[in-house]
Amino acid sequence: MSEPEVCTICMDTYKNPKILPCSHTMCQECLEKMIASGYRSDVLVCPICRKQHQVPEGGVGKFMPNYFVSTSSEHSITCHVCEIILSDFQKKSGRCSYCNGQMCAPCYKNHRHPENEVRGFQQEDEYSDGLNLDGSHRNTMHNLMMQLQGRAQSILTGSMVHSFQCEQQQEQQTRISRIVVTEDNKLWILVGKGPFIIKYDSKGLELDRKFVDGILLDIALHKDGSLLMIIENYHSVMCYTESQIREYVSAVDSLSPQRILMLPSGFLFVSAVNLTSDQRQNVILVYNTQGSIINTIECDQQGMAFGPITSLASNLKHGHICIVDEKRQCVFFLREGLFPLIYTRPNGFPTRNRGGGFSNPRYRGFRPKSLTCDSKGNVFVYDDASGMIHVLNSSAKLLGFVLTNDEELSGDPSCITIDNTDRLVIGDNTSGKVRIYDIDANYNNLGQIEEDAGSFFASIQQRINDAGDGVVQELADISSQISVNPDTLMNLVLDRQQNV
Repeated sequence: MSEPEVCTICMDTYKNPKILPCSHTMCQECLEKMIASGYRSDVLVCPICRKQHQVPEGGVGKFMPNYFVSTSSEHSITCHVCEIILSDFQKKSGRCSYCNGQMCAPCYKNHRHPENEVRGFQQEDEYSDGLNLDGSHRNTMHNLMMQLQGRAQSILTGSMVHSFQCEQQQEQQTRISRIVVTEDNKLWILVGKGPFIIKYDSKGLELDRKFVDGILLDIALHKDGSLLMIIENYHSVMCYTESQIREYVSAVDSLSPQRILMLPSGFLFVSAVNLTSDQRQNVILVYNTQGSIINTIECDQQGMAFGPITSLASNLKHGHICIVDEKRQCVFFLREGLFPLIYTRPNGFPTRNRGGGFSNPRYRGFRPKSLTCDSKGNVFVYDDASGMIHVLNSSAKLLGFVLTNDEELSGDPSCITIDNTDRLVIGDNTSGKVRIYDIDANYNNLGQIEEDAGSFFASIQQRINDAGDGVVQELADISSQISVNPDTLMNLVLDRQQNV
């Protein structure tokens, strides 16, 4: 359904738009004024349809945000740090030359590159590795540090705590399609496209299984603990309660649901293919707790149609809805009252070849495939083009990547999720294995490489010198003939490390 271009209370562009259970949208401030002027603070009457709604605990700000209507901030400039709307005077306060962020005066005064901080992770001194890795993994880390050249701030290490083999399918390859975590940290796992959804504990003990007569495309957990699912060729989202499958919400016949996400509030996001479009574009359906569609979003706020949406996740700490658009090769962060943030892989970012080797291809693609969020507000994105897991902060800035400590370097992932203890759970694309990792991090201050390339490469040279054979002298001779060309030095170091 379409929304008015302005709030029906203040008749101005929306500010912090909120969707009422009756599907009408108003500014949060306007709703707060209505509550303040009324005779009850726990009941709100919609000024359009006159329906009464119970005000959530915590006030009208807890109503579902409407991410997809025009807001006053869309044509305004916001502070890069605190995101307040800048006045014409404030726009002159300052812009950071490092991150290109425009800020209000207080944020500019205190700005120390907050995007470089890894939320909730341990930070170590510059160049200290602090990683418990064997020789091959230590070399891998050094190679990646050189290739990053300031594009990321941290290497996140994943220490595997459990792994188990899911039930094998008849075909040779067994793909983990989806992993859903329950409140008590059990795992509902969809292998292939069914017909079973199997519940495991973290050590691989089977606890339960559900049979579905059909091809399963996606599963999600309802807030009451039951399973939601999408079955191919059904134009509905189904719900598995005890031993029965019933329709939960429906879509029109021209839309084929593909992915689902339920928020703790009970609001449901469903991505669906528009079967009438030539390029099978995706739309996003938003359902309220009564199962009614309150929004059909056919494009992002800049007018670009969504391609195939392969993954949905909610960043509960920051109130973002995260979307993977496979065709456009990017990740969207939908934000209340603001333009969506967009992440694509930085040029020259190192990629991992299957089998554990690393390379530095400058023109390889980026294929985000699966994403998940932890309790600290970090967003983990699995890139199928490289086999690497990127870690982003709430501003869609790259913090680093996950380097796992198992011999297979987490194999060939197909999907990822975060459990309730912030452990990273990876499902494999071919082996049917599930691997669970504790996530730590090492802060390497990689952003200083460009400013202090000599010190950085001196550190690398010392590491190689520890391996012997006079490698440092050869590096020093070459370094004197060039103007500290990182690519040249990097290739030399990589070649030498392979021969040490």
